[in-house]
Amino acid sequence: MVDVSNELMLIPELAGDQIYAEVSDGIGIEKLDKKWSVNKKEILQKLKLMSVFQIACLEIFIEGFWKSDAYENMKVDEYVKKTITDPNDIL
Repeated sequence: MVDVSNELMLIPELAGDQIYAEVSDGIGIEKLDKKWSVNKKEILQKLKLMSVFQIACLEIFIEGFWKSDAYENMKVDEYVKKTITDPNDIL
């Protein structure tokens, strides 16, 4: 989701409505499910089950990656792991 959302723009009116389409397009067009070894049906189903608020939080998390200098210094999976285990170290 982080990879496919590098051009995502946070717009309040669209909060929580963008990730599903981004992921679906990324899988369909760029074959990102193969790149990241994820199951297309499973990830899309998980996104469908999330609330608008949960997806909006996810969008904010992703935006944080692309707006910080983290994307220049570490891989996406490293950022996610580090943010979850020690969020203060990313800031």
